[in-house]
Amino acid sequence: KAHAGPAGSQLANGKPAAAPTSSSSSSSRQRSKQELELVANVIDTAILRAMLLQPDSGALLRLLQQTNYVDLEDGEAVLTAAGRYAELTALYQYNRRHAQGLQLLQQLSQRPSELPTPPSGAAADLKGLPGVWAAVRYLIGMQPQDLQLLTAHAGWVLAADPEAGLEALLDMSPPLKPDLVMPLMQEHAPTYTAVYLESALDLGLVSPGEVHSELLLIYLHMALEEEREGEQRCG
Repeated sequence: KAHAGPAGSQLANGKPAAAPTSSSSSSSRQRSKQELELVANVIDTAILRAMLLQPDSGALLRLLQQTNYVDLEDGEAVLTAAGRYAELTALYQYNRRHAQGLQLLQQLSQRPSELPTPPSGAAADLKGLPGVWAAVRYLIGMQPQDLQLLTAHAGWVLAADPEAGLEALLDMSPPLKPDLVMPLMQEHAPTYTAVYLESALDLGLVSPGEVHSELLLIYLHMALEEEREGEQRCG
């Protein structure tokens, strides 16, 4: 019979019982975690489907804006079919599918008629400027590693509403460097370049010496434009 000795448990042959290895213990924990996540995935996806059958109270949007285990592919299909694009954007954002999330917001704001299902719920109110500001909130929450995607979508936001675009570019943490922002401003909102540089100065993103000459050129160009427009009105 196995018996316990001073050095610990022993088998009948007198050899010590093998203790669980750290690798087997880690593997067991990993399996348990995966099983729990699978159960949570099934439960959260079922909750999403059930909530879609109820009148929209905003609860589903709040669910998807916090930690959840909704199956992305399944959630995408049922939310699209229901026209619940605000909730789908939240699902994309939570799963770091930022390209899809920002593209969807652009469609909601600028081209809602091109969506496969008419927008419903909160998404129905995102046509035009509300959708632009929804994109601003999305952009502000993005990380530096998403820089390429961020600058690509900042362009249409600036074109749609320069003030909204400025807020997005200045409120990011950390803020984008001016040498990345200025080409965007010049292409999509050229009349707001001076406003951006003045804001960048106030925030300490640039020093006066770095932008002094550029601001002078912008102010000179603005003055010449105003003078020419005045002459055209008088003529």
